Amino acid sequence: MTRNFHSRSPPKFDFLPRTALNPTSCDAVNIFLKLVKTKLKRAQLVHALHADEMAVLERLFYKGKNQHRSSLFWQRVSEMRRYGHRLQGITMCATIEALRASFYGEESVVIAKRLKGAWTHYPSSTCMAYVLNQLHVCHLLVEKSRDRLQDIYRFFTLIMQDGAFIQLTLTMIAIASRLHQLVTDAREFVISMHNDCYRVFQALHPNQIHKIKPLTVSGVPLPSPEIALPAIATAVQPFDTPDDEDIGQCAGLSRGSPLQLNVSEEIEAMAVIIQDPLFTIFAESKTVHETVTSLDASHGSLKIDQVTDFTTSSVSSGITVKKRKVPGDDEKLKAIPNQSDKVKKAKKKKKDEIDDIFG
Repeated sequence: MTRNFHSRSPPKFDFLPRTALNPTSCDAVNIFLKLVKTKLKRAQLVHALHADEMAVLERLFYKGKNQHRSSLFWQRVSEMRRYGHRLQGITMCATIEALRASFYGEESVVIAKRLKGAWTHYPSSTCMAYVLNQLHVCHLLVEKSRDRLQDIYRFFTLIMQDGAFIQLTLTMIAIASRLHQLVTDAREFVISMHNDCYRVFQALHPNQIHKIKPLTVSGVPLPSPEIALPAIATAVQPFDTPDDEDIGQCAGLSRGSPLQLNVSEEIEAMAVIIQDPLFTIFAESKTVHETVTSLDASHGSLKIDQVTDFTTSSVSSGITVKKRKVPGDDEKLKAIPNQSDKVKKAKKKKKDEIDDIFG
């Protein structure tokens, strides 16, 4: 049976009619009730999963208590069990559910359908202060449980290296990891719920808000679940570019300052480049490349992504251009003598007897 460690009886949830409330505070209540309905379902699921894990831990604890009672390993198991029972004894979900029902009047406790309608009342400052105090206590317990479960998990992983009672050790490691995750989820619920209750308390009872301290004060540290690394600012050196230059079209644009050349120097540089034989070969190969690309692309047989550059030597050796026949070409070809006929084979000189002797 779960023991309630915070058994101080809560005050009776007395409430006031909605007509006595300032109309400007109604929007804050509407937002609060919408958020509570969603978060409470999540918290109830986490509470049920935590109860299941504690049931497994309870059974393993009584099964191995006589054998491992005096060991340091079992003291960590007992500590994990003790913190789990304390979290189960708070019954934070029931407290939040009672706070939500107080916005719908006394009949909402018996008739659940009233919770689907419009709210007609609001709780007193005493009830709201009690709920905020319980959330504050629950937050402290959750933070302490998270730290202890993390230390217990590390201790179990070190014990596992010895190899003694490896099955029991692995089971306790799994339970500690699962409980740590559930406690982390419960921590997020407690923090968000405390902030929501604090806002609605400020809207309903602005004169009593000075008695309640927010959860994010320096006295109660709130470490963020995920530590965001600061962004490293890199200084970008600006560079000057001409106004009439199209930066997007030029792929090889220099990032430095533009070169200052005279007109005569530019003409001489272009003349040297044109006289270079390599420039002529490159221009011819580029012209052939563009012609073949346009012809093949028109027939739909060339993929532009797979085109490779080639020179004039590869073009002359790999591509044959067929010329259309014109009437009269055959007669001209016949009139031209074949050069191969002119080249006659040299007759082999007949050796005589003297050549046979002297070689």
